[in-house]
Amino acid sequence: MPKRKRYPPKSRSRPTQIQRDTQNQSEGQSLSQTQDEAENPLSTYKRKSNKYWIVDVIDEEGVVKETNLRVQDMFVLPMGKKVVLEWNNRNQPVGESAGLLGGFLGSIASNFEYFPIGFEKWPKIPKPYKEHVWTNTIKPKFQVNDEMNKKYILGNIGRKWRDKRIKLFDENYDPSLGKDANIDLPPAGISKDQWALFLNYRLNEKTMEISCKNRVNRQKQTVPHILGSRSIARTMHELEIKAGRPYTRGQMYSIAHKKKDGSFVNDEARQRSEQLNMQADGTSSEADTYINVWGKEHPGRARGMGFGVCPSQLFRSTCSSGGSPVSPSSGVPSNTEWQAMKLELQESKSKVKALESELQKSKSRFKVLEDQMSYLYQNFVGQRPFGFPNSIANQVADLRSPVEIQHSSSASHEPQGRGTSAAA
Repeated sequence: MPKRKRYPPKSRSRPTQIQRDTQNQSEGQSLSQTQDEAENPLSTYKRKSNKYWIVDVIDEEGVVKETNLRVQDMFVLPMGKKVVLEWNNRNQPVGESAGLLGGFLGSIASNFEYFPIGFEKWPKIPKPYKEHVWTNTIKPKFQVNDEMNKKYILGNIGRKWRDKRIKLFDENYDPSLGKDANIDLPPAGISKDQWALFLNYRLNEKTMEISCKNRVNRQKQTVPHILGSRSIARTMHELEIKAGRPYTRGQMYSIAHKKKDGSFVNDEARQRSEQLNMQADGTSSEADTYINVWGKEHPGRARGMGFGVCPSQLFRSTCSSGGSPVSPSSGVPSNTEWQAMKLELQESKSKVKALESELQKSKSRFKVLEDQMSYLYQNFVGQRPFGFPNSIANQVADLRSPVEIQHSSSASHEPQGRGTSAAA
């Protein structure tokens, strides 16, 4: 019987001190990372790349391909290819495509050839300017609709356009020089005429008064957030995907005002967060909680929800997602619902007031036109000067009322010298 070959026993080497320290350090880092994530979920969040955005691009045949794009790449994107945008249920763009869209809209707002700075406000810019950019610049680059997507995107451009103008004024206007001297020194890329129109508006007494009030209000905003250029909507979307659960406005407030180490940016932010947690006892809705802590919501925006969301829209979104506009316990709208209804009523009243203003302007323009036509009729019809075209005279005559035309026609057929004939 052959002898079995014996192998020397394997040496069980014990880990060295360096290996044990490395293992302990790794475990410590993992534990610390878990603790940081529990204190602030954003502490461990990182984009896949800081050089470009990873988005889906669809071609004319409907084929979708993941693509790495920078903002400058959008201006040379091949015709027929569009970036697919992802929207949440409040019509806000989310995901990495939202970051790309935000940068692209910022570049559009910075180009004052699209929207000249000479206009006083964004609503004063004629509709054809906005339609041109929407049709020829936005729609060829992004897959969007002409309804809520358009409303958000044009509103976002308007906000960025306003901020760019403020920055342009702060960086180029020299208070030590007079108005005329500043007009003679327009910024690069801005025509002198546009710069003069902008300065006339910016240095107006009423505008200066509003600017001072805005400056005071900005000084009252003593609680900065730590999100940077990332929107609240994007942040909430990313956290919900990672955690697999929804986040409330109160939770987002705490996250947006905490540093990476889990501490709040200041004492006021910590106090506000504590108030929100105390108010959120289950008996009040989230909207009621915010009203109790901060006061009445502004009609045009909802706190802690980011750009593009107003209280009435948030209320409708809550109802459409399964909530009821009527309190189930009493059958009567709750305080939050009454507030949302009031805000919606205020928005409707504002729209009616704007329509009445436009109607009054139209009446004024019609009155001017009516006076002009009356002048033409009185001075040119029937006693047309030499060289006055027949076609214009006939058109002016046709503008008379049927009574005037009938009277004029009957009068033209009456015999002249009626009294003399009868006597004869």
